[in-house]
Amino acid sequence: MLETLNVNMVEISMCVRTDGTEKPLPEGAELLSDNGVSLVYRGHDGWIYKRSTPFLTENEIYFLEKLSATGYVPTAVRYDKYTVAMSDLGTSQEVTDEEAFTDHCMAFLNILQITGIRHGDLTEYAVIVKKNRPFFIDWAEARCKYDPRPAKRLGGDQKWLKNTIQKLTSHLTTQDSR
Repeated sequence: MLETLNVNMVEISMCVRTDGTEKPLPEGAELLSDNGVSLVYRGHDGWIYKRSTPFLTENEIYFLEKLSATGYVPTAVRYDKYTVAMSDLGTSQEVTDEEAFTDHCMAFLNILQITGIRHGDLTEYAVIVKKNRPFFIDWAEARCKYDPRPAKRLGGDQKWLKNTIQKLTSHLTTQDSR
């Protein structure tokens, strides 16, 4: 049975396997990252395509939809059972106003606490900054507050977001001390 299953699987990446039913990505989509768990592509159509396992794709879509009205996450739609398409926010900008950026981050942290959601990996790699406003990405491993499974990173969202704020604003502190 296992051999038959492996024969019918199509390997896309080291750990991302599909059954061959996924839709082709838009022509010319560029691979941005392959972490062994998911593949992220930039299409030339204003969308980012993240391909992963059906569970992680469902999880990402669930949390992005739940938080869509906050304005702190990209718009997301299901592309196929392995792929979520998200609005392309472009590359992250440098924070220029520490207070505004921190206020946005704290407002979002409050939203997470009220909605009972924990991201679990609020590092600088999960934040795209646009005009001092954070947009939070990478929701595939998020959990509801009372989910018994452990978060990806110990210490919780509050600790990691605080560390991320410090990293993304440290250049401002350095400039101020000159």
